[in-house]
Amino acid sequence: MNRHSSLFLAVLVAIILVARAEPSAQIGGLPAGMPRGARGLFGGGTGAGSGHNLDVFLSTAQGYDTDVLVDSSSPDGLSGAFSSVVTGGVDYRLNSRRATVRGTYGSQLQYFRELGEFRSMSQRAGIGLSATLPGRNTLLMNQSATYSPSYYYGFAPRPVEVEPGDASQDNIDYAAIDDREAWYQYDTTIRLTHSLTRGHDLVMRGNFTTTNFVHENLRRRDTSLYRVEGRYRWTTARNTSASVGYTYRTSDIQSVLGATPTEHAVIFSVTHQRQLSATRRASFEFRLGSSTTEAPFRSDQGELVLGRRYWLLAGITASVPLSRDWYARVNYTRSMEYIGTIDPVFADRVRAGIDGQLNRRVRLTSAIVFANGASSLDNLLFRTYTGTVEAYLAMTRALALYGNYRYYFYDYAGSGLEVPPDLKRSAVRIGLMLWVPVVGR
Repeated sequence: MNRHSSLFLAVLVAIILVARAEPSAQIGGLPAGMPRGARGLFGGGTGAGSGHNLDVFLSTAQGYDTDVLVDSSSPDGLSGAFSSVVTGGVDYRLNSRRATVRGTYGSQLQYFRELGEFRSMSQRAGIGLSATLPGRNTLLMNQSATYSPSYYYGFAPRPVEVEPGDASQDNIDYAAIDDREAWYQYDTTIRLTHSLTRGHDLVMRGNFTTTNFVHENLRRRDTSLYRVEGRYRWTTARNTSASVGYTYRTSDIQSVLGATPTEHAVIFSVTHQRQLSATRRASFEFRLGSSTTEAPFRSDQGELVLGRRYWLLAGITASVPLSRDWYARVNYTRSMEYIGTIDPVFADRVRAGIDGQLNRRVRLTSAIVFANGASSLDNLLFRTYTGTVEAYLAMTRALALYGNYRYYFYDYAGSGLEVPPDLKRSAVRIGLMLWVPVVGR
């Protein structure tokens, strides 16, 4: 265990011992790897309240994927392949009047018949704490670790706010080749919320992310990303609030000119909730801001210079109940990202989906994701989109039959990365899913 992780765990234990006052906020969550909505399908609760809960999740499926590297000696040897997939996870939550602690672990193995071998497709673990402290303060701390054989599909919008025990839930069916893209990522988040007066609070957050590639090179480099954020939030009306915040980000990647990219951003947001009925509420969030980045870029004359560039930031998040059991969700983000390439990538990303239950036993989910980005230095292009449809049939309160279809496309022809320049993959899965609430209900 490195010094960074040891320090985090020491502080985490200290906070647990001193946390006091009111009960912590309700925390939901699913076992690592468990599809969203599965707990409701099985008739389970949220895991909130006093006491502790231990959930175990296990699924097995048969699948077929197109564009899989069945000949590891040839980077162009992509073809269809059958596979068996085994996914497991555990989720433990300890809730009390002082704090809530949650830990998760998830793993996925895939057996390819053509290769005659198992491959670890995902490993992820998270541990976190949410506590109410004296002086109208609320603290959240979270540490996660993730392994995946694929990295560059990570342009899809991800939630900014994390909850205790959260670890990356990116789908691993996007891996294009063997382990030349494989990476480990360690993420630490600390968030402190101080209530100033009724309807007014101050949020301060720090985030540290380290990404280590198994096969590092000049275009795919180990990175450490630092983020510090302060946000003032206030209530403007009964169902409306606003916030203004400042974010500073920097990375340890040095460009070809020896400079380290730094970013300063100011974002204004408005959140509104509308009560549609006694049981249905729609929520909307609009974000607009500006970012300035100091990094190398090419001038109009084609010369490589170090200077400051300005970017427009924007975002929209909406969740609308179509009926009592169906929701439509959309998330759009325009922002700067650091993905391990030699310079930052500015990307537009959209995620939209519909999910709900046909009846007490059948649940359907669907989603589409599009991302389009370009590096700030050489305008290297990245483009991906995917579509997913999933269905779950509860056979008992703990066992369900499920199936899904996913289409995934990327075009990295202008990226200069050591991956196939483009990929079009269709993936089908049919299997069984088991959820066992070992402790608590």
